[in-house]
Amino acid sequence: MNSVGPPRYRCSFAWTKLVNSTVDDSFQDERGVKIEYSPSNEWSSGSQCFAENGGTCSVQPDVDQLYQHTWHESAFSSQPGENGNPNTLLNATMNFNGSALYVFCVLARTQKMPFGNTDMTFYIDRQVVGSYNKPAPANSTGYDYNVLVYANTSLTPGLHTFVLQNGHKNSSSISEAILDKIVYSYEDDSSMSNSSSNPLATSDANSSSTNLAAIVAPAVTVPLVAIALGLCICLYVRCRHRQRSFTETPINPLLTPYMVAQVPSAGLNSSSRIDSAYNSTLSANTPFHGGQPRSKHRDLLPTPKSSMRRTSPYDPNLPPAYDQIHVSAGSLSLS
Repeated sequence: MNSVGPPRYRCSFAWTKLVNSTVDDSFQDERGVKIEYSPSNEWSSGSQCFAENGGTCSVQPDVDQLYQHTWHESAFSSQPGENGNPNTLLNATMNFNGSALYVFCVLARTQKMPFGNTDMTFYIDRQVVGSYNKPAPANSTGYDYNVLVYANTSLTPGLHTFVLQNGHKNSSSISEAILDKIVYSYEDDSSMSNSSSNPLATSDANSSSTNLAAIVAPAVTVPLVAIALGLCICLYVRCRHRQRSFTETPINPLLTPYMVAQVPSAGLNSSSRIDSAYNSTLSANTPFHGGQPRSKHRDLLPTPKSSMRRTSPYDPNLPPAYDQIHVSAGSLSLS
């Protein structure tokens, strides 16, 4: 039982360029395109009209100014005697594959021998697409070379049939047509990948898709990873910046610690009165107010040592006792 797999695809790249090919009036081009004339006996080639070959044609252009040094000419006349097929339309037909067309002719400036009148109608795929009519100038000689009598650049690419018709039926004037070359343009397809005839083109579609995925995946993943990494870096830098902006600055203390100065001993022998006066002084000077003191102020007084003599009512080393203590704000006086 045959398994059903994914559809096979072949990817090919091709570019198209427009190439011009020139068809000489007497020779075919490299693609085998050539011009056919009817009636054939009413069209004369340049090789038949060279004067040095004994030709009797009245048309004698300068071959050095002609493509491939050749030309084809015909003269239409509705009256007998001018050619072997009077009142017969003379055609030059070319089948080609292309998308543009350019027709180049030689125009005679003489009114007679050769006749300088030109009356041509152009057909593509049996449809009239243009015409070229020009009377012979008066009192002039010579030829005009490489004259573009018809151009069409809007053809649908493909096979077409072009017809140059010389003359109109029942026309009273003679029309001379001297054809030099026709240029057509075609699309030249040049493949940039192997065609189906190449053995490599018949390789398994799974391996082809794998190779394609191996190429496409990095091409898509790498840019996405780079974008995500860039976003992460931006977010990290932004967060660090915000953290720095919100860092707390150190706050200086508003209060200076209160320093209590020790009062030197006054040599008092009445400790109770000293304590009362000292406590009153501290209460007036301390910054703490309230019903309860922060600490006992007696602790600030120097503690008597055990070596100090307290039994004697008088110590000559101590100052005399004072009976009155005057307390004022911020000072202590003894009398």
